[in-house]
Amino acid sequence: MIKSDDALEVKHVAFADDLCGASKLATTDLFTDDMHDEIRDLLATVINEVAYDVSTEPALTPLTGEVLPPSANSADHARVDIAARGFWQRCEKAFFDVRVFNPYAPTLDARVS
Repeated sequence: MIKSDDALEVKHVAFADDLCGASKLATTDLFTDDMHDEIRDLLATVINEVAYDVSTEPALTPLTGEVLPPSANSADHARVDIAARGFWQRCEKAFFDVRVFNPYAPTLDARVS
């Protein structure tokens, strides 16, 4: 169940070389992880209404020498939350990263200041 004090950020990743993977704030609260999966699955269902070949947590192609920003997930088994074809343009594959966080969490106070 989504609560009013939770926020959702869905970020479209236009190009694979900008893909940072499914990153999330470090937390010991399993609620955040469960919420992430629930929202990811719901969003994938909705995207499936307007696009095709929708998949959740597909493995990405391993890098072959590309240079990515330091924050990018460059592991051989990197995954993205959602991939879909035909979302922005016909036959083009789009990647989505779902992030769930609590904007009132004490750990965010230092980052916002």
